[in-house]
Amino acid sequence: MNFVWMFLCFYLILVPLAFLQKIFGKNQILRQREENTYFRSRNHLFTREDISKPW
Repeated sequence: MNFVWMFLCFYLILVPLAFLQKIFGKNQILRQREENTYFRSRNHLFTREDISKPW
């Protein structure tokens, strides 16, 4: 019975949503980034306490 629900959910909900996104040109994987890089430089001097308990 679980297989039937998964089948219905996939083909009645997810597939039509994917087709609509493809028709209207929305592709979340290939979207443009706002910035050139996400790297942020930190000016931080590490101390012994930072290394002893990192979390």
